[in-house]
Amino acid sequence: MGVQQYIVQTVALGGLGAAFYAAKALFQPEIDARVGARRMLAAREPNLAVLLTQLCRLGDDAGMEALLDVVDRIVEHDRCGDAASQWYIARLSADVAARTRGMCRAAVRDPALFAHSSYCSDEVLPQIDQQLMNLLHNHLLRRLR
Repeated sequence: MGVQQYIVQTVALGGLGAAFYAAKALFQPEIDARVGARRMLAAREPNLAVLLTQLCRLGDDAGMEALLDVVDRIVEHDRCGDAASQWYIARLSADVAARTRGMCRAAVRDPALFAHSSYCSDEVLPQIDQQLMNLLHNHLLRRLR
Protein backbone atom coordinates (compact mmCIF):
# COMPACT_ATOMS: atom_id res chain seq x y z
CA MET A 1 0.00 0.00 0.00
CA GLY A 2 2.84 2.43 0.80
CA VAL A 3 4.63 1.93 -2.52
CA GLN A 4 1.45 2.43 -4.50
CA GLN A 5 0.73 5.67 -2.63
CA TYR A 6 4.30 6.84 -3.30
CA ILE A 7 3.91 6.15 -7.02
CA VAL A 8 0.61 8.05 -7.18
CA GLN A 9 2.15 11.05 -5.41
CA THR A 10 5.17 10.99 -7.73
CA VAL A 11 2.96 10.90 -10.82
CA ALA A 12 0.82 13.74 -9.42
CA LEU A 13 3.90 15.90 -8.73
CA GLY A 14 5.24 15.15 -12.20
CA GLY A 15 1.91 16.26 -13.69
CA LEU A 16 2.01 19.49 -11.68
CA GLY A 17 5.57 20.16 -12.85
CA ALA A 18 4.60 19.61 -16.48
CA ALA A 19 1.58 21.90 -16.06
CA PHE A 20 3.82 24.59 -14.53
CA TYR A 21 6.24 24.52 -17.47
CA ALA A 22 3.36 24.56 -19.96
CA ALA A 23 1.79 27.58 -18.22
CA LYS A 24 5.15 29.31 -18.06
CA ALA A 25 5.64 28.82 -21.81
CA LEU A 26 2.14 30.09 -22.60
CA PHE A 27 2.30 33.23 -20.48
CA GLN A 28 5.68 34.64 -21.48
CA PRO A 29 5.51 38.44 -21.56
CA GLU A 30 5.68 39.86 -25.05
CA ILE A 31 8.80 41.85 -25.86
CA ASP A 32 8.73 44.62 -28.47
CA ALA A 33 10.67 43.92 -31.66
CA ARG A 34 13.00 46.88 -31.07
CA VAL A 35 13.93 45.56 -27.63
CA GLY A 36 14.14 41.96 -28.85
CA ALA A 37 16.53 43.01 -31.61
CA ARG A 38 19.03 43.85 -28.86
CA ARG A 39 20.05 40.23 -28.28
CA MET A 40 22.47 40.91 -25.42
CA LEU A 41 19.88 42.96 -23.53
CA ALA A 42 17.09 40.42 -24.02
CA ALA A 43 19.32 37.50 -23.05
CA ARG A 44 21.13 38.96 -20.04
CA GLU A 45 18.39 41.19 -18.61
CA PRO A 46 14.98 39.78 -19.58
CA ASN A 47 13.11 41.63 -16.81
CA LEU A 48 14.55 44.93 -17.97
CA ALA A 49 13.57 44.06 -21.55
CA VAL A 50 9.95 43.56 -20.47
CA LEU A 51 9.94 46.95 -18.71
CA LEU A 52 11.47 48.69 -21.71
CA THR A 53 8.72 47.21 -23.87
CA GLN A 54 6.24 49.29 -21.86
CA LEU A 55 8.16 52.43 -22.85
CA CYS A 56 8.01 51.47 -26.53
CA ARG A 57 4.27 52.15 -26.42
CA LEU A 58 4.84 55.84 -25.66
CA GLY A 59 5.32 56.60 -29.36
CA ASP A 60 8.74 58.26 -29.19
CA ASP A 61 10.69 56.08 -31.63
CA ALA A 62 13.82 58.22 -31.79
CA GLY A 63 13.92 58.60 -28.01
CA MET A 64 13.39 54.86 -27.57
CA GLU A 65 16.28 53.99 -29.89
CA ALA A 66 18.55 56.39 -27.99
CA LEU A 67 17.41 54.88 -24.69
CA LEU A 68 18.05 51.35 -25.95
CA ASP A 69 21.53 52.40 -27.08
CA VAL A 70 22.29 53.62 -23.54
CA VAL A 71 20.93 50.42 -21.99
CA ASP A 72 23.03 48.38 -24.43
CA ARG A 73 26.11 50.26 -23.25
CA ILE A 74 25.19 49.48 -19.62
CA VAL A 75 24.86 45.77 -20.39
CA GLU A 76 28.16 45.85 -22.28
CA HIS A 77 29.95 47.51 -19.36
CA ASP A 78 28.41 44.96 -17.00
CA ARG A 79 29.71 42.16 -19.20
CA CYS A 80 33.27 43.44 -19.59
CA GLY A 81 33.84 44.10 -15.87
CA ASP A 82 36.90 46.37 -16.01
CA ALA A 83 37.78 48.83 -13.23
CA ALA A 84 35.84 51.78 -14.64
CA SER A 85 32.69 49.79 -15.45
CA GLN A 86 30.95 50.48 -12.16
CA TRP A 87 31.31 54.21 -12.71
CA TYR A 88 29.97 53.94 -16.26
CA ILE A 89 27.05 51.77 -15.15
CA ALA A 90 26.06 54.25 -12.43
CA ARG A 91 26.39 57.26 -14.75
CA LEU A 92 24.53 55.63 -17.61
CA SER A 93 21.78 54.42 -15.23
CA ALA A 94 21.16 58.03 -14.25
CA ASP A 95 21.00 58.89 -17.95
CA VAL A 96 18.41 56.14 -18.50
CA ALA A 97 16.27 57.53 -15.67
CA ALA A 98 16.46 61.06 -17.09
CA ARG A 99 15.62 59.91 -20.61
CA THR A 100 12.71 57.82 -19.34
CA ARG A 101 11.29 60.73 -17.36
CA GLY A 102 11.59 62.92 -20.44
CA MET A 103 9.78 60.40 -22.61
CA CYS A 104 6.96 60.15 -20.07
CA ARG A 105 6.65 63.93 -19.78
CA ALA A 106 6.49 64.31 -23.55
CA ALA A 107 3.83 61.60 -23.87
CA VAL A 108 1.61 63.23 -21.21
CA ARG A 109 0.77 65.98 -23.69
CA ASP A 110 -0.95 63.45 -25.97
CA PRO A 111 -4.44 62.66 -24.62
CA ALA A 112 -4.39 59.19 -26.19
CA LEU A 113 -1.17 58.30 -24.34
CA PHE A 114 -1.91 60.06 -21.05
CA ALA A 115 -2.95 56.95 -19.10
CA HIS A 116 -0.03 54.86 -20.32
CA SER A 117 2.40 57.70 -19.72
CA SER A 118 1.13 58.06 -16.18
CA TYR A 119 1.51 54.31 -15.69
CA CYS A 120 5.08 54.44 -16.99
CA SER A 121 5.95 57.36 -14.70
CA ASP A 122 4.42 55.81 -11.61
CA GLU A 123 5.11 52.10 -12.11
CA VAL A 124 7.64 51.38 -14.84
CA LEU A 125 10.25 54.06 -14.07
CA PRO A 126 10.81 52.95 -10.44
CA GLN A 127 11.07 49.34 -11.59
CA ILE A 128 13.63 50.25 -14.24
CA ASP A 129 15.63 52.16 -11.63
CA GLN A 130 15.50 49.12 -9.35
CA GLN A 131 16.57 46.74 -12.13
CA LEU A 132 19.53 48.98 -12.97
CA MET A 133 20.50 49.21 -9.28
CA ASN A 134 20.33 45.41 -9.08
CA LEU A 135 22.53 45.18 -12.17
CA LEU A 136 25.11 47.49 -10.57
CA HIS A 137 24.93 45.62 -7.26
CA ASN A 138 25.46 42.26 -8.96
CA HIS A 139 28.29 43.73 -11.02
CA LEU A 140 30.03 44.87 -7.83
CA LEU A 141 29.54 41.49 -6.21
CA ARG A 142 31.08 39.74 -9.23
CA ARG A 143 34.08 42.07 -9.06
CA LEU A 144 34.69 41.14 -5.40
CA ARG A 145 35.06 37.44 -6.23
